[in-house]
Amino acid sequence: MALPDVTVLAQFTNPLSADFIFDGPTGIFDGGLFAGSATTDLSTFTKGTLSIRRGRSNALDDFSAGQATITLEDPDRRFDASNVSSPYAGELGPGRQFIIQSHGVTIFTGSTTGYQMSDETSFAYTDVVVTLEDLLGPLGRRPMNAWTTTSQLPGARINAVLNRAEVDLPAAQRSIGAGVSVLQGDNVSHGSSTVNYLQLVAASDMGRLFASRVDVLVFQDRVSAALTPITVRIMDAPTLALDVEPARVARSNTIRDQYNRVTVDRVGGIAQSAALATAVILAQGGVRTLSRSGLLLIDDAASLAMADWLLAIYSESRNRVSDVVVNLAPLPLALTQALLGIELGDRVTMIFTPNSVGAAVTVTLAVESLTHTISVFAQSLTLGVSVVDNSTPFVFDDVTFGTFDGPGLFIF
Repeated sequence: MALPDVTVLAQFTNPLSADFIFDGPTGIFDGGLFAGSATTDLSTFTKGTLSIRRGRSNALDDFSAGQATITLEDPDRRFDASNVSSPYAGELGPGRQFIIQSHGVTIFTGSTTGYQMSDETSFAYTDVVVTLEDLLGPLGRRPMNAWTTTSQLPGARINAVLNRAEVDLPAAQRSIGAGVSVLQGDNVSHGSSTVNYLQLVAASDMGRLFASRVDVLVFQDRVSAALTPITVRIMDAPTLALDVEPARVARSNTIRDQYNRVTVDRVGGIAQSAALATAVILAQGGVRTLSRSGLLLIDDAASLAMADWLLAIYSESRNRVSDVVVNLAPLPLALTQALLGIELGDRVTMIFTPNSVGAAVTVTLAVESLTHTISVFAQSLTLGVSVVDNSTPFVFDDVTFGTFDGPGLFIF
């Protein structure tokens, strides 16, 4: 049984019936596409559970390549690369682009990394599990040649990497913000990982680097990421059209969520530290250090500013929301589409009363990961989040972030 409200499109390049083919029976200019750009709808072959995972575990990690898994029924061996009679013969190797949509919203775009087949001889059918990865995967297989950079902002550095002949990412596949922190020039060694270097640039700005749901490489600096519009509200008592009640809210208060000392070290610099008062550190059971090393910041003053900023964010002990699960199946279409359209780096508001006891928790959350699980009978979305209400910039004249007693901070 095909998955409901799910569309799976594969960009196979062999000419199919809808393609424009010169001298073909449908070879008229208003009746098809030029062959070589065919998009094939595989939705009727889907079965089992479709899963997608994009993002990172927490705000201090790098984003990893997004992954998706689709199971297809294959009774006639059309998805078997060894079948020369398949309509997709020659197109079933790694690297073919797939687009996954739900309720008309694209939720994943990526390329194939493999096809795994499971033959059930007693029932004469085959299941094919297709695994996909987003743009960070292929970029990780394009190492750089040796080159020397100049001092510049992170966005300019990222574009300089992407413009290199050995990387060569088209401009249409980029959405790169300018960045805030000035970077030093450095020497990139031959064979350096493109993705690892780009992640280092992003970390030096405390920004986000990820592949979007339409497979565009995105860089958000720490200011623009903090100012993304609020999309939906997660509430235990929904009142507006884009309010949704969560199925589960996970909170944590662990040793990894709180630090009383931060050290930031740049290449060629002296490590800079910010710490709480000694008496406070002792009362908390000793030093817990958050270290950020090997950054490309221009000078030690920038390292110290980052250390101060991180300490302000992570020195407070409290329950931090880590995951929010939403069941999409019973929701109105407009709300479902709004939830499916949430992107990494987006912000949502949560107003939630744990166990319906005491005062509600009101907090602004940044989306760090997105996990989709879709089957015939259920569809859920899990938002991995970080709390950002104490790390937003101070914006003059803003009704929320421009008041001196509001949630904003003067940022570095």
